[in-house]
Order: sequence, then C-alpha cells, then structure tokens
Amino acid sequence: MNIIKIEQASRFSWPALEEQELPIGIFRYTAEANHCSSSLAPNLEIRIDPDELIVQTEVFFEEKNLPPTVRLREGSPQTSSLDQSLSLAGYDLDAHFSVLALNLDPYEADSHSGADKDWHYSHLNDWVRAWHCLRKRDQRLSLIHRVSLARVTDPCCFLLFQDHLSRPVASGFAVLYKGALGIHGIATSKQSRRKGYATSAVNQLLQWGKRNGAEWAYLHVDSLNIAAFNLYTKLGFSEMYKYWYRVRH
Repeated sequence: MNIIKIEQASRFSWPALEEQELPIGIFRYTAEANHCSSSLAPNLEIRIDPDELIVQTEVFFEEKNLPPTVRLREGSPQTSSLDQSLSLAGYDLDAHFSVLALNLDPYEADSHSGADKDWHYSHLNDWVRAWHCLRKRDQRLSLIHRVSLARVTDPCCFLLFQDHLSRPVASGFAVLYKGALGIHGIATSKQSRRKGYATSAVNQLLQWGKRNGAEWAYLHVDSLNIAAFNLYTKLGFSEMYKYWYRVRH
C-alpha cells in the first residue's frame, strides 16, 4: 500500500462538508469541527508555485472566515521548499501526525486477542454522540460530524463499548475503500484507559475489515500521542509517512 492510496482512502473515509479539487490541490472545509481538517492538501504530483499556493489558500479560507491552513506530507521533493516558503510567509507549524499501516494478509485475530470487552455495532448518530462525550468535544459540533460521516458511501462499521450503566467507555469506526481499511475515532474514557479497550476496538475493526475483503489497514495518530503510537506498533502497524500543518493565525 503506497502513500497515494492511503491519501485517497483517507479522503473518502471521513468526507469534508465541502471540497474543491483544483490543479494546485484539494481544498477541504469542515466548518469549525476541526481546524486541521479545513485545509489545502497540495497536489505534489505537479510543480507548484509557492506564491500561487499561498494566494489561493488565503482567498479560499478568507471566504470561510477560517485561518489559512496547508497540509504538507513526506514523500515529495517539493515538500521541503513549500514548507520553507510557508514559514517565511508567516505560517506556523501546527499539528504533526504519523500514518501507520498493517498488511492484513498474515493478520490473525486470535494472536491479537486484546481485552474481552462487551461491544456492539452502533448507529451513526449514537456513535457520534458517544464519541463527542468521550473526547469531551462540544456537542454543538456533533451535527457537523454526523453530516460529514453520513456522506460515507463505502462499507463502514461503528463500534461502541459501554459500561453496566450503558455509558460509553470506548469507541472506534472503520471504512473499507478499495481494499484499504481506515480506522478512525479510537477513544477511551479517562476512567477506562489502560484496560484494553483501545486494543479490543482496533482488533474488532480489523476482524470486520478482513471478513469484508480488506487487504491493508491504516490509521492516523497524533505524533505527540506516544501511548497510542506504541499500542498500534504492538498490534503490527508500522509507520508509512508523516504529515503536518502550516497555519497563519
């Protein structure tokens, strides 16, 4: 599985509210649900004029009343020069992420059993509500995520773990796009961390994906989240590439 396939699968596994595909790149807009998700991903397959990129980015985001944001990734000789140009133009470094991948051909669920936790498939609306609760997100933004995820047209699976009082304790969902299984939304309540819920959620999603024909799995992890990074590597994932954001505040 290469970078281009992961990027394409990621794009369709969590759609934007609005998207514009131009020669210079793809503009994604998600309102204020996630400032990093509202960004320009440059088309690194063509030669890009940094000045033109900055002008188009600022025009697009000025109309949205959001700070201009550019998403840069490893894997292109242009990345370094674009990063430097954005820095000189006053764009600050923001979030850094790693993309990890796992070949599902040799994957065996029994060898990655994780914790034996009660879980169930969830309806999208219930899942988003629970995920916002686990992440301590503003529930007013849940409508944006419901609308966005309702646009997924590929096979998907939403999982929830609950305690004996039916309160959410962990979550996760996966989208299967052309053999690539994207795993997203892994979250655990503060009281339930280090109890195997994240391991169990990932394994259940991997099993679902493999049953439905997935060949590879991938996920995105915040580079500062060392605990999550270590968990995923223990499950067999390996880092494919990194990406980060430049934002002009």
